[in-house]
Amino acid sequence: MPLVDLLITSPPEDQKPANAYPMAQYTRAALEVAVAIGAAHLDHQYFWGAAPSYYASGNSARPCMRSDGIHPAPLFGGFALADAVTHLLSPGL
Repeated sequence: MPLVDLLITSPPEDQKPANAYPMAQYTRAALEVAVAIGAAHLDHQYFWGAAPSYYASGNSARPCMRSDGIHPAPLFGGFALADAVTHLLSPGL
């Protein structure tokens, strides 16, 4: 894709108990694709915290996930995703 900037993002680990593969495996695959095609890659795990318990719904330090354990919460999760992308695209912030 000449003359096209591309950013591939990977979600943080979710709390879905029956995932066929952990999000970390998808992230590794996405990073390999990004490197192969010369795209940027953003791993949201870095911005959200080391483990889902840190950003889980409820009484976590940073409740970014909905109670379903999969989707970002409107109040914090969406802002956390947008903030990570903003910081990647605007390194001076």
